[in-house]
Amino acid sequence: NISMKRNILLVLLSVLLLSAGWLGLSGLSSLVALVPLLIISENLGPSRRDWWRMCGLAAICFLLWNAVTIWWVWIATPIGPITAAIVGSFYNLVAFMTYHYTVKRAPRALAYTLLVTLWIATEWAYTSADVMTFPWLLLGHGFSGDVWAVQWYEFTGNLGGSLWVLLSNIAIFEAWHNRSRWSVVRAGVVVLLPIAVSLAMYWSYKPSERLVKVSVMQPNVDCYEEKFSDNATWQMQNIGDLFSSVPRDTRVVVLPETALPERLNDDKPLQSGNILTLRELVEEQCADAMVVAGASTIKFYPKGVAPSETARRGDGYYYD
Repeated sequence: NISMKRNILLVLLSVLLLSAGWLGLSGLSSLVALVPLLIISENLGPSRRDWWRMCGLAAICFLLWNAVTIWWVWIATPIGPITAAIVGSFYNLVAFMTYHYTVKRAPRALAYTLLVTLWIATEWAYTSADVMTFPWLLLGHGFSGDVWAVQWYEFTGNLGGSLWVLLSNIAIFEAWHNRSRWSVVRAGVVVLLPIAVSLAMYWSYKPSERLVKVSVMQPNVDCYEEKFSDNATWQMQNIGDLFSSVPRDTRVVVLPETALPERLNDDKPLQSGNILTLRELVEEQCADAMVVAGASTIKFYPKGVAPSETARRGDGYYYD
C-alpha cells in the first residue's frame, strides 16, 4: 500500500544519508540521516504490531547501512561483515526501539534522552567489548572527509561527533514536527554552532616553526595472493628499493601494518633477519631516521610454562 511504499522510501533515504560519510562523500548528511526513521516512528501507533513494524524497518535500515559501507570485508573473511552487521544493527536497534516504545507512552523529552544516552552507551560498548569490537560505523567516524567541521574532536573524541549527530537529528526532526520559528532557530544553532567553533579552531591554527621530514612508504603487494605466501625475500627487496627513494634528511619513516613479512619472535624481535636488514637500509639511506613499521610477532609458551588466556594450542606448545 501507499503507506508501506512511503516507509520503504524513507528507509532507503536514511540509508543513503547515513552511508555518505563512508563512501567518500560528506558526512554532514548524517546530521539529518535519522530524521526519516523518526518520521516513520511518528506516524506509527503504540500497538505491539506497529512496534514490530518499526523494528523491521529500522533493522532493514541499519543492516543496509552496514552492507553498503563494509561489504569489502567479505573479501578477507565472509563471516566478518555478516557478524559486524548483525552486532552493529542490534546495538542501533536497542537505542532506537527504546526511543520508539518510550515516545508513545512518556514525555518526548524522556524518549529523546534515552535515544541519545543508549546510542552513545552502545557505541562505547562496541568500542570496549572484549568479545566483539568493530567500531567502524560509529556515527562520529562519518566526518573523516570533513575534518574542518570537527576540530573540537581534540576535546570530545569521536563520541562527541556521535552526540552532535544525534542532537542535530532530534533538533531537525522537532523543527519539521512543530514548524515553529523557535524550533527552526534551535535546530540551526545545534547544527551550525559546532561547525562555527571548529572553523574558528581550524583557521586560527598555527603550525610549529620546527619542520620534520616524514617519508611514508607503501609497498605495492597483493594482500590476497602475495602478501602471506612464501616470498619474504622479494618483499624485503621491494622495501629496499623503496628506501632508495627516501631523502637523506628524513627523520621519520612510516611503513604499513605487516610490512615485515617474517613473523618475529616476540621475546627476541630485534634478532630477526628482517630487522637487521631494515637497520642496514636505514643506516645507508637515512641514518638519523626513526622507523615505524608494522609486523606480526609470535610468543611461544613451551611445555611447563603457563600460557596466557588468549594463547592457541600448537603441537606440544601454546602460542600467541
